[in-house]
Amino acid sequence: MKAIALPADVVLNIYHLNHYDSDSDSLNLSHVCRLWRDILHGYTAFWAKVDLHLGKRDPDRKAAYWVKRAGRKPLVIHVRCGRQQPVVSERKLTTIIARVGLVLRDCMDRWESFTMDTSSQEIEHLLLICTGYAPRLRVLNLNCWNGIRDVRRLLVPILPSIELPSDSSGLSVSTQGYIPRFTMPSIGITEISVDFSMDWPDEGYFNMNDLFSIFQSCPNLINFHLSAFGSDEMGPPLLNGFVILSRLTAFSLSWIRSVENVLSFLQLPLLESITLFEANWSDAARVALWNVFGSSPFLSSIIINHDDDKYCYERDPVPFHESPLTLHHVTTFHMEGSRTFLQPLLDLLTLPRVEKLELAGAPISTVHRFISSSTELRDVSLRNFRQVPADLDIPAHAPILLPSLTSLHVEDFPAFVDYIHAPRLKTLKLEEYYDSAHIVGSRAFLRAAVERSATALTTLHLRGLDVGDEDMQWCLERLSVLEELFISYCAISDAVLSALASPPSPDANASWLLPCLKTFLFENNDCITPSGAIKFLATRTLNPIPNISGEFGFNLDLSPKDAMTIMEYGSSLSRAHMYIHVSEESGDEL
Repeated sequence: MKAIALPADVVLNIYHLNHYDSDSDSLNLSHVCRLWRDILHGYTAFWAKVDLHLGKRDPDRKAAYWVKRAGRKPLVIHVRCGRQQPVVSERKLTTIIARVGLVLRDCMDRWESFTMDTSSQEIEHLLLICTGYAPRLRVLNLNCWNGIRDVRRLLVPILPSIELPSDSSGLSVSTQGYIPRFTMPSIGITEISVDFSMDWPDEGYFNMNDLFSIFQSCPNLINFHLSAFGSDEMGPPLLNGFVILSRLTAFSLSWIRSVENVLSFLQLPLLESITLFEANWSDAARVALWNVFGSSPFLSSIIINHDDDKYCYERDPVPFHESPLTLHHVTTFHMEGSRTFLQPLLDLLTLPRVEKLELAGAPISTVHRFISSSTELRDVSLRNFRQVPADLDIPAHAPILLPSLTSLHVEDFPAFVDYIHAPRLKTLKLEEYYDSAHIVGSRAFLRAAVERSATALTTLHLRGLDVGDEDMQWCLERLSVLEELFISYCAISDAVLSALASPPSPDANASWLLPCLKTFLFENNDCITPSGAIKFLATRTLNPIPNISGEFGFNLDLSPKDAMTIMEYGSSLSRAHMYIHVSEESGDEL
């Protein structure tokens, strides 16, 4: 049969489909025939994606060839090198970098994205050559993988557009393993992400002046993120007055211990989101944070994770003498830390419009007051309560009505669900991780919670509850739309599995228990046995029952025969049992 040539537009579409895959795939397609080769040579978008490996043959010649073929298209350039050094000798590598740099420097006016994934030697040498104006540059990524001891300051001699950027036209800069320094004020930079680690903290590596040098060089920042793992306490910057970042909306700091020496010297009038991880919350730091809250009228997201006092939960809260604040625009609030840090702040805050709330480490009475004033909640997660139930000072009245709440996760004091009425609740997770015994009295609050939310509940996770077979079945009978069921470390037996495995009688107007169930987990429950699991799997995995998947984990030893039988129904064995079974099959010692 005679071959039929594809139309040129069809061939071009094939190249379009391969454009974001490996360039070798498209090059291989060009060998089909002359037509395919000619079409690829004229496809400038393909050649504008310049991927250079410094350890491969003649990367400078490849760069020159691809840049020429790209015409006047904006260039997306990626320079990388193998992590196993040396790829080539140091002297030869220096020559290669110089040649590649000369090629790339001549087309800087067309750079749209420039990324380097190499060691510090290649990054620093190439940037020394590629110094100049890059008006079309929108993405600059410099990822150094030398190691955590090699953190250093990096001079970035690339000047982006000198026009005032819009939100979509600014330059995004990302560095890993480096502290960037800019040669001159860069009004075109709107996003910066800096990520590095230090093995031995030292003032010579990083200080507040480095951070504020970035702020002063980039006055039009919209998004800023810094993670400095391993950094230590640092003094204030050498500044007179404040640095005003008038366009900044998202601000994130991780591992900056002396956070007060950042927040106290910034003014952020348009701030919408603030994220702070692993700071030391001194009195000065809390005051600085409070001032940010009070001076940021558009603030909508607050995420603070503080773990430094994890061994000091019994200390009394330090008094915090500030005026109460109501943050009317905050919709996301996550605060985790010790009672010493949390309670004074939370007692003065009111968030009437918060929709997503996550608190860890707060006293129960404080959490109750917080939720009472936030009736628009949609997603609540409460962990690590710091007050025993006997000490509660909560009025005995009806549960708080939260008409919009769809997800509730309560850990360490699951009985708190008794204080919440959420008729539209879809996800309920009640878990106890730290007590060896089951939570006594679980029966009453679980039944009440299910009765209030049964019609909408699609996900139920229970862990460490003192709920027996009768109460569990009572709950499951009312959850006709439940799709996900996880039960761990509870006081149930095979009777629950038997009820789930029993098909409805053809003569009765009934259906399966949990007819919509799709995903399950039964792990380390008191009296769940392999035989009960096998009976459940044998019936609930048959048609016309919908596909169902999940895992079993048992308190007792599992025989090889039972393990094989359960595995016949798919990946229905926990990883721990799977590991033991595979080790026994292979004869390995555990």
